Amino acid sequence: MLTPEQILNDLKTDRVKKVIFDGDFSAEIDDQYALAYALGLDKLEVLAANAVAHYEYPDRCDTLSTVTFSYSELLRTLFVLGIDRDKFKHFMGATERIAAHADYSPSDSAASRNIIETVKNSDEIIYVITTGPCTSAVSAYLMDPSIAENMCVVWLGGSAISDHTLKHSFHEWNLHSDYEASQILFNSDIPVIMMHAESNGSGGIIFDTERHFNQFEGESLGAEFFRKILPRVCATKDQLANGWSKVMCDLMGPATVAHPDWVEFKIIPAPVITDDYKYAIDSTRKKILYAEYPKADLIADDAVKAIKKLIYKGE
Repeated sequence: MLTPEQILNDLKTDRVKKVIFDGDFSAEIDDQYALAYALGLDKLEVLAANAVAHYEYPDRCDTLSTVTFSYSELLRTLFVLGIDRDKFKHFMGATERIAAHADYSPSDSAASRNIIETVKNSDEIIYVITTGPCTSAVSAYLMDPSIAENMCVVWLGGSAISDHTLKHSFHEWNLHSDYEASQILFNSDIPVIMMHAESNGSGGIIFDTERHFNQFEGESLGAEFFRKILPRVCATKDQLANGWSKVMCDLMGPATVAHPDWVEFKIIPAPVITDDYKYAIDSTRKKILYAEYPKADLIADDAVKAIKKLIYKGE
């Protein structure tokens, strides 16, 4: 298994990092921007993109419908970016959570099988940037544990580890969407970079109308998609005209791999995720990289720059 020190040393090299982007594109709009950000970064080579389901109400969710919608949003994003979908690998994730299996067996999918194939055929670390539930990466590991030797899951999930979350139950969307998968992510020997979703983590990265959304100028399909169509999913026309802003947590995934000096890393024991929705600390557990305090303004501006490079190519 890769150690946190090995991963951190690799992140700090000038090598272009090979990544798989795994996101819940049907949950919010930041996955679409984060994928475009990753694709536009010179420091990343995106080998594939996966669509995973999100689970607003896990016990009452039609996961097949949700992952199908997520996959359609992935396809739409690739289309407006002018990415040839016959040449770029893209996959649908599982139709059910690991949590749906009494024995915690993997949720097989094309996405998980591609993770296995990609990792096993690479002589470099594969970073699986996971901006939604970690079902795909955890299922891939359960199907072939040997991939832990050459894979790092860069997971945006969980709340900050603090006195509060050690004593009180908490809820975070990606962690709770597949709770058992999240537990396995930390209980197994999967190498992990954890990016929590609070204000001192990914929750501090924000797009506002003038500085970010309106920078996608012009009437091209890509410009309208990122300036107007996606924001209108979350905001009214009047809000957009009056300085609306949006938390863009998922941008921290590509930024952490491409710009490791823009976040603060700590090496910590993987937290125990208890059955009563709290954290616990056990110093004997595997060590992970814990990333927080991102340079939010740098990341947001860099994302705009990278996305613009894609939507204006050829002009």
